[in-house]
Amino acid sequence: MNRSAPQSLTPDQECAISAQGHEVLVIAPAGSGKTEVLIQRVIRLLKQSAGESFRLLAVTFTVKAAEELRKRAGQSLADELWRVDANTIHGFAHDWLRRYGREIGVSPDVVVLSDDIDRVTVVAEYLRSVGLNEYLGEGIRTTVKPLLEVIDAYRTQTNGEQHMHQRIYPPLGIEIKELVDAYEAALKARGAIDFLGMLVGLNRLIEEDKWVLEHFRTLYRDILVDEGQDLTAVQSCLLRNLAGDRVNLFVVADDKQSIRGYAGGAFKNAQDLVPMAAKDPLYLRHNFRSATKILCAAEAVLSQVNGNAINALIPPDTPPGRVQLVTKKSADAEADFITSWACELLDNGLCYDTLIPGEDSSVRTEDIAIIGRTRWTLTPIVEKLANRSIEYTIQTEAKVFLPEPEARIFVDCLAFGRNRDDFPAARRVFDELHELTGSDRSDDPLTALDNISSLDYLSHLVKLGLEEGSSLEVAMDKIVDYGEAHEWGDSARSLAEVWGNYLLLTSVQDRSLKGYLWHLEKIQRTRPTDPGIRLLTIDRAKGLEFKAVAIVGTRDGMIPHYHSDTVQEINEERRRLYVAMTRASRELVISWPMTTVDRYGRSHTQQPSRFLVEAGLVK
Repeated sequence: MNRSAPQSLTPDQECAISAQGHEVLVIAPAGSGKTEVLIQRVIRLLKQSAGESFRLLAVTFTVKAAEELRKRAGQSLADELWRVDANTIHGFAHDWLRRYGREIGVSPDVVVLSDDIDRVTVVAEYLRSVGLNEYLGEGIRTTVKPLLEVIDAYRTQTNGEQHMHQRIYPPLGIEIKELVDAYEAALKARGAIDFLGMLVGLNRLIEEDKWVLEHFRTLYRDILVDEGQDLTAVQSCLLRNLAGDRVNLFVVADDKQSIRGYAGGAFKNAQDLVPMAAKDPLYLRHNFRSATKILCAAEAVLSQVNGNAINALIPPDTPPGRVQLVTKKSADAEADFITSWACELLDNGLCYDTLIPGEDSSVRTEDIAIIGRTRWTLTPIVEKLANRSIEYTIQTEAKVFLPEPEARIFVDCLAFGRNRDDFPAARRVFDELHELTGSDRSDDPLTALDNISSLDYLSHLVKLGLEEGSSLEVAMDKIVDYGEAHEWGDSARSLAEVWGNYLLLTSVQDRSLKGYLWHLEKIQRTRPTDPGIRLLTIDRAKGLEFKAVAIVGTRDGMIPHYHSDTVQEINEERRRLYVAMTRASRELVISWPMTTVDRYGRSHTQQPSRFLVEAGLVK
């Protein structure tokens, strides 16, 4: 029996789905069926307007969530699905800038800087050009990142208020405006844009080109926003400007799950997006995911926080579930315990006294998540799972989808060959070649690849893919054979599978290398990870659910993190723990080590998270 969503809509859900008005705000705690509400509202809006041509824009926190929304909606209204645009706010902004951004100097081939190291490189080059090499030192990430934060604060004029009136950046003695202008000029010279630039750029575009704004408001009648508590002030402002008084706004948010304050995300930004609705929001009050004991423990953790949220109600047929709080002598002993716990679940399933009669007790590896506050807290678990030959996957970037470096080199060389301004692709090729062969060349990635004899076959494949005409199709037809012959068959098959999917979605005249790379990038961000127990940080676990969850390293100094000083930061850490706990539907383990060892070999005594003590969960 699956209780992740109700068998039928509750009165709260029905009220939210059918709500009328220009602005609607729905406050929806974890497990309350907010995704179902969003999907059902999309379906209802389209069914009620069948045959019309206006569209709906669904703004989600992740690309994967956007794809899930489209997939679910398509099961009910395939003929109307073309009217649903589901995307992240950055994905939507990027798409519109590629189409209409020439007015503000953004080309269709604009390069997106998605990695901070590429932004750091841009700033570092400027500093070297004005003779400030000494400021950079050896670790440019460390020295330049604070400068990037000042630049971004100035560009948004919403965060870092201390920088709004501050003219000079003290460490350099340079005017902040000069730094901002130099950074933006460097981006423009490279044909590049960063994530913040997408939002600021689209806002500027609709201010300067009224046709673009009018076109949007003619095309769309409704904007629906998921995870509204994660909106930044810039994102909220952009959506508000797009909507005006003609496009309806429907926002789903939960103050309890607001954990992105470090990135500018806040529940207040959702309220500012729909200020009239914020005065009288709708509520989803029932939790349909977490068992009784899990939900009670999670609510206890947040009992110290006064916010805009309400406590979720527990339906009468909710199973009891189980919560274990475990302390072990060391991080290694903790990892042993968690690994044995996972093995027990896989072998014997959930205990029947934690379930309701008739509920499936079996557990697959994909039903288990092990969550840590930071990536390194999961390191001991990785070794223990590997020793027992238990499948696991760590949520990371492209290396999950294309595990062999040759495949990543192939893709990035194609991207660079198509657009030689794509310096992030070039940087990734040089990094991969250095790791794979020790090569330190940094002139041209295609030349560098061509000069490595052991990879001559890969160079040939890249050249074939870059030739005019149907050569890309020939290259993709050969890629599986090449990959299997050189021991990167898994990645080669993944690339071939995506190519086949791309062919099905496009007509012959519309196919291109640019289109394939764009489709591949999207697939990499949405494709489910490989089978296995999920190892996640708390932020990456957000929005997911599992039958069983273990939260490891739940000690003071980690949760809350020792860098958290203010009341606001401490409360965000509480919400972070709440989010981790409510990923579990039936079984939850919270563990911490009594001692840890630092990188110098010194031992430190640890205490459980103060949040667990304050909640009465441990003494």
